[in-house]
Amino acid sequence: MDRSAIDRLIAQGLLQPARPSLTPQDIVRRYRQNPLEHLTRLSFELTTACNFHCRHCRNAPAVRVAPAPIDLAPLKAVVDEAYPIGIRHFDFIGGEISKFGNGWLELAHYIRQKPGTTVALFTNGGWLEQTDFTAAGVRYADESAYLDDLRQHGVRHLVFSLDGAEERHDDWRRHRGLYRRILNALISSSHLTVRPVRVVVEAIRVTITSWLTRGLPLQC
Repeated sequence: MDRSAIDRLIAQGLLQPARPSLTPQDIVRRYRQNPLEHLTRLSFELTTACNFHCRHCRNAPAVRVAPAPIDLAPLKAVVDEAYPIGIRHFDFIGGEISKFGNGWLELAHYIRQKPGTTVALFTNGGWLEQTDFTAAGVRYADESAYLDDLRQHGVRHLVFSLDGAEERHDDWRRHRGLYRRILNALISSSHLTVRPVRVVVEAIRVTITSWLTRGLPLQC
């Protein structure tokens, strides 16, 4: 990502530089000692179906599985096995789980019943600023109604990606105006109960994690 674009986002208060807490050598050493000892995060990739066709998608060669209800029983069993060994952070990725993951919010709610857990939704943001749309089999009047439902099911973290400056991002995502809609979502959250924005820069990708908790105290 162009440095000037990053500087503009920092000046707006949307990005905050962060340094990695571990060196590559630390990571290798920890893995060799005990691969599970420092495992704290689990990702659920429950669908490869997506409403976008991004130029750089890592799932592009994958078969886009048609949406279907998720069998929750074995997934809840995975959560029950993961929790006792210290895993507290659970991510939902895809595909676009927000649109095609029928039943995923029930699993998110199940996770949040366990003390100290967090749930993050990784999303392309296609639903931002939309009205009368369907997400995971449920109809929502607008973005606010969807955010309310996420919150009620225990989802506190939203993760968007910026793949460069505005023109490049929208071109790679093949959705004109998406960059601005993501920034608008972050700006509009400034009056809410929001933790500081975290930024991870990897090559040309900037991943922005924002907590849009709309008036509720953050629960982590």
